Amino acid sequence: MVKIVLEREQSNAREMDSSEVGIILCDLGGKIVYIGNKAEEWFALGEMTGRNLTDLTQSLERYIQPAAYTLTESIQDFLRGEMSFKQIEFSYARTEERLFSLYLTPVMNSRKMKNHGILLEFRACSAEEQMNRMRIERLGIVTHEIRAPLMTMMGYVEMLMQHDLSEKNRMRFLEIISAEGNRLSNLLDDLLDIEQMESLQLTYHKTYVSLVELVQKMAEQWNLKSSHYVYAHFEVEDAFVYADQSRLIQVLYNLLSNAKKYSPGQNRVDIHVGEDGPFFFVEVKDYGMGIPEELHERLFTKYYRVEQAGQIQGRGLGLYISKQIVEDHEGSLSVTSVPEQGSVFRLCLPKPSHLE
Repeated sequence: MVKIVLEREQSNAREMDSSEVGIILCDLGGKIVYIGNKAEEWFALGEMTGRNLTDLTQSLERYIQPAAYTLTESIQDFLRGEMSFKQIEFSYARTEERLFSLYLTPVMNSRKMKNHGILLEFRACSAEEQMNRMRIERLGIVTHEIRAPLMTMMGYVEMLMQHDLSEKNRMRFLEIISAEGNRLSNLLDDLLDIEQMESLQLTYHKTYVSLVELVQKMAEQWNLKSSHYVYAHFEVEDAFVYADQSRLIQVLYNLLSNAKKYSPGQNRVDIHVGEDGPFFFVEVKDYGMGIPEELHERLFTKYYRVEQAGQIQGRGLGLYISKQIVEDHEGSLSVTSVPEQGSVFRLCLPKPSHLE
């Protein structure tokens, strides 16, 4: 009887499968019996028919935003019969970010007396729906992130106004207020960059920039104030690229900041400048906690942060913005990393044509 019901539903699923809807059908035990063409196209699932639905959802979760969202848990709740219908909305970012709605419905027999499985219907949201979702998401991020530094600043200002403090405590409070102000300013800069990127309004002012001179100056400035000492290594005498210098500084500063944040207990960062065929490269190497290989692709997606680094401050925007800037310069940004051994972020930019 179960087989007949599922075969009937599979026939219905083929009819439903279209340019607008991606269909996946599984039995009550979670075994996948059918994947529609559109679902396969959208998610590039590979050969999943016959496997457990958990394998599929865990594959999807690698690219779902926000990172903490657990599609697997929601579907397991449904399979246990804890709900009769469920709609889920999520943002999926494998090649490009897209918003999807997922509808979960039970597969019933003809009398609707018994559940024999689960039908997953994925629908891609329109561009307008995606824009509205991103605006709401951004508003939530802004509200959450701005509140913390503002409350800290207001608290310390109030203590400065109400108490007669020693010069030492007064300076310490002012330093905290200044640091929180910088944090707030950086957040607003990041959000403005994202807004311009997504509206295709981010502009660049390109000139010929020496990577050797730029890295030397950044290392010297960094070493004046950081607990992590930057050791700069140059495999080339000159490495000129056609780029927006302020944006390159933004990218490199973000890579150095991450190297410091994610290598607590260490005091060294190495940065290498060299050439690789038609490209010049800059590599930033730390000796910190490292990142599992299966998470490498997600590092460059919006709002993603490595789970084991939850205690480290950050918004998950820096690498997303940096990668977009580098790709707008026809370059690439990649990572190699081993847990407990550190990470190497590699920035590659094309040599100007007259140097090839």
